[in-house]
Amino acid sequence: MLSPAQESALSWGLALGVICRAILLLMVIQGSALQLVASENCPGAEWSIMCRGCCEYDQISCKCPSQGEVVGYAVPCCRNAENECDPCIIHPVVMCRTPPAPANGMREGNDLRFGGQVTFRCDPGFTLIGTHMATCQLDGTWSAEPPRCVPEKKHCSDPGRPLNGFHLLVFGPGDTLIAVQFFCNSSYTLSGNVQRTCQPEGTWSGTQPQCIKVPEKKQCGDPGRPLHGFYLLALGSGGEPIGARFFCNNSYSLSGNAQRTCQPDGTWSGKLPQCIRACREPKVSDLVRQKVLAPQLPFRNTPLHKLYSSSSSLAKHQKQVLPSKAPPVLGELAPGFHHLYTQLQYECTSPFYQHTGSTRRTCLKTGKWSGRHATCLPVCGKLPNFNLQKLADTQWPWLAAVYRRSATGFKDESIKQDTWQLTCSGALINQRSVLVAAHCVTELGKLNVIKAADIRVLVGKHHQTDSKELKSQQQLQISAILVHPNYDPLVLDSDLAVLKLLDKARLSERVQPACLPGSHNGEGTEAQGFVTGWSILSHENETVRVGAIELGDAVACERQYAQNGISVSVSDNMFCAREHPHGFSNICPSDTGGIAVATATSSSSPGGQQQSGVVWRLLGLVSWGYEQACSPGLYTAYTRVASFKDWIEKNMK
Repeated sequence: MLSPAQESALSWGLALGVICRAILLLMVIQGSALQLVASENCPGAEWSIMCRGCCEYDQISCKCPSQGEVVGYAVPCCRNAENECDPCIIHPVVMCRTPPAPANGMREGNDLRFGGQVTFRCDPGFTLIGTHMATCQLDGTWSAEPPRCVPEKKHCSDPGRPLNGFHLLVFGPGDTLIAVQFFCNSSYTLSGNVQRTCQPEGTWSGTQPQCIKVPEKKQCGDPGRPLHGFYLLALGSGGEPIGARFFCNNSYSLSGNAQRTCQPDGTWSGKLPQCIRACREPKVSDLVRQKVLAPQLPFRNTPLHKLYSSSSSLAKHQKQVLPSKAPPVLGELAPGFHHLYTQLQYECTSPFYQHTGSTRRTCLKTGKWSGRHATCLPVCGKLPNFNLQKLADTQWPWLAAVYRRSATGFKDESIKQDTWQLTCSGALINQRSVLVAAHCVTELGKLNVIKAADIRVLVGKHHQTDSKELKSQQQLQISAILVHPNYDPLVLDSDLAVLKLLDKARLSERVQPACLPGSHNGEGTEAQGFVTGWSILSHENETVRVGAIELGDAVACERQYAQNGISVSVSDNMFCAREHPHGFSNICPSDTGGIAVATATSSSSPGGQQQSGVVWRLLGLVSWGYEQACSPGLYTAYTRVASFKDWIEKNMK
């Protein structure tokens, strides 16, 4: 048995099911929403039961009879698995905000409730961008954003092809014309816009181009060959001449256009150049100062000139044959060339160099220069202020100090310091060569040559210390050491070597080369001379030592050494000399690896002023002497430089 409450609920459920089925039937028949009217005050508790999802395909407005207002909506119900009808739930009424109308358009419809729809449209001349309809949704928002109204894009029509040409149309989406490209037929060239684009207002950008007839280019003929010259043609892709370059034969210079081009009218640009007889400027070193003199016709007196001048009739005829016209205008020459009869005048840029060759050269009619090539060589053997009364103060500009690297050990043997030891004195013979005794640059008693990096040379110094005369002295690096191939370290025959300098010595009053002997047989037999150098055993504050010497006979030299218990032989490559009995001397040559020099004239004497203009030549290099003694009467052996002049000159280049 059912309780009264259960019976009431069952009755209500059966009634509601009948109502739902009726509503469902009516909806199917009418296809529209219906209103459900409650019989009691609403909403009530009976509206809180959720319907099955399968029934939520439409909605029904629900009203209360007492109020006459829509209190919500419901959806029809279906029977469940037990054939029971599920009740509906009332949803509250949802309202959406009024959507704005698009600019240049309008909104239609004002149903702002859930499920309500509004539509949009644009004014004439505008296109709708977006959806034309929006629906109010459960969350109070519209199903779509308000659309935009944009101006309608106008289409461009075909602009047409240019005369004597054609065009290519470019289409975009919807087969709308968006661009056009223009072309011309052969023998025509396009003038104007190659491409035009369709603008939003339906017009084309730019202006309509034109096809203009291209004038036919005429071919150029032979550009012409200059007299005493030739030309080379430059050809185009079709083998036609497009340019010409002109050249001259030897002893001629090009005057005018060196290059001409073929013009559209079939003529050559510029004028045909000329080849003028001229001389190419000879190259000279930076030590030579060159001055160009204007062309001047040479004048030479011959015996025939005297004959004409002695005869009145001939003199009258001479006036008739003399040129009466102004000199011709000379054409412009290529750089580095000079006209005929142009003269070049030379001199040395420094007083420490002497000029060799012609001081003036003339461009001859043959295209050659007269005279000899001009050069400037270092002045050698010049000592203008030499005075025997002040021999100790003489600064010998060719004297070079030769140093050897040596390692000095400290108490801590792991620490070593490189020092430079003065070992010999040599002679500067040109800007890149120093002559020394071979034993100065080889291992003692051996042929092994010391490394060039372990030898250095200082020139322009008078004091032995490096701290003085820093402005005048020059430290020079060695690039190579050339020892004479016949050097004998045991008897010290051929005891000489050439030190090749890495950089040139800068010539000045304090740095100049000594002259070599004139020949093997003509010089090297002077009776007296001077020996100079730094003593390797002296204190550092000492200056160059010097002494006048007299040369002795080789037999007397050998006999003196034999009397002192030393057996020696003096070869032809040596000479012996000792202190001059009437001259000043503060040097012991056997303690000094020095050099011996003498003047080229015999006008000098141990006392008095030297004559101006004398030349000092290198006699010899100190080679060997007495080990324990040094006295005025003892001989010292020197390497005779004159015996090796050819070898020295070959290796000093």
